[in-house]
Amino acid sequence: MLCASCGAESAPKHKFCHECGALLAPAGGKPQRNPQEYTPLQLADKILTFRSALKGEQRCVTALVADVQGSLRLSERVGADDVADILDRTFQILSDGVYRFEGAIDRFSGFSGSGILAFFGAPLVNDDHAHRACRAALCLSGELRAYGCELRRTRGLDFAVRIGLHSGEIRVDEVGDDLRMTYTAPEGWVGLAEHIQQATESGSIYLSQDTAQLVKRCFPLRALGPFALGDARGPVQLHELGLRGAES
Repeated sequence: MLCASCGAESAPKHKFCHECGALLAPAGGKPQRNPQEYTPLQLADKILTFRSALKGEQRCVTALVADVQGSLRLSERVGADDVADILDRTFQILSDGVYRFEGAIDRFSGFSGSGILAFFGAPLVNDDHAHRACRAALCLSGELRAYGCELRRTRGLDFAVRIGLHSGEIRVDEVGDDLRMTYTAPEGWVGLAEHIQQATESGSIYLSQDTAQLVKRCFPLRALGPFALGDARGPVQLHELGLRGAES
């Protein structure tokens, strides 16, 4: 199969492109790029039930960005099919963890094309969006760490995922029948969330000051000080999320 996003070839059994991370089409089908294709049915029903109340509304949300560190180097160690298998499993872990806490995946992508951008608080409204995002991040961190140990043991590969969280307001413009959400965010807001993830140490979870203020009474945090991130106008205060507070 050819990826509709980047044109790379992948084996028919793979769900994601090993080059850019895009969802692939089944043989003879259209690319499965709609959120409806991979959102659990029960969660999809809840989103469709309440979507009309969201249209045009300002919502405070938390963005979770996760990306596989060094994913582009995997192809130098193993074949394309093995890379796709690894990314398929990684995306499955990421998806399950986000949906478990009622988050919604906006896209499968990242700086290296091997991660996700997810929102908590829209299109499914949850006032505890930052807490849900933290719980999801801790859950993902544990499962991905275990998967990384498995890959080191069985394939001799170094594998780790970095996770960044950032909270703020967006305006939900529309939620379509396919669950795709269109939104308006302040300039650079999503980019800042991605830059936080990029600055995160291997296997860690970093939070912006905005997210830290919302969860500091419930989760252990370690202040990391100011970081120069991307196009941010000034230093950005970051915090590391500890390991206590993960709930099943």
